[in-house]
Amino acid sequence: MNGKIGVVAMLLVGGILGYLIGPPVVQAATNLVTVKDPKTSAKARVTNGSLWTNSSGSIVYALTESLPDVLIISGTTDSAKTGQGYLSGVTVNVSNAGSSPVTVNIRKGSSSTGLIVCQGTIEGIGHLNDEFDQSVNIAAGFNVQVVNSGGASLRYDVYGCCFGVKAGPRIEAPTQVTGKPVT
Repeated sequence: MNGKIGVVAMLLVGGILGYLIGPPVVQAATNLVTVKDPKTSAKARVTNGSLWTNSSGSIVYALTESLPDVLIISGTTDSAKTGQGYLSGVTVNVSNAGSSPVTVNIRKGSSSTGLIVCQGTIEGIGHLNDEFDQSVNIAAGFNVQVVNSGGASLRYDVYGCCFGVKAGPRIEAPTQVTGKPVT
């Protein structure tokens, strides 16, 4: 009989604790993230999957997906980008060989003396595709230096995110639409 009373008492205590503690724990678990305006007491709200804020002049950042890599800079000669962002890769195509190899250097900063983050050389006609295992974060711009004393025809593309370049809208895969019968 003592065993049954102990089990009943334990179930009763468990039920009371669940009743008292359960609702606050569930509420806390469903409200783990709050996006709040730093200037006012306003909070952002999500309605039908869209983030809404008021127009208090405050900036609210909410990153829900990873940023897409876009074409940051493309060219045939030296070029540079200011600002901050990250680089994820570079491609170089030499379509007509010159009298000497082509070398492309990507450096941090705006000068040709900055730290080299990527360097590639192509002899003759060829293609270089270098995707960085980990994106290269750059706080103050980068420059591309092309060493092409032999007169080769080339084009380079540098990919990543930011540096003042806005990503275009994502293009969704087409969906099949069933037509209506014509009467």
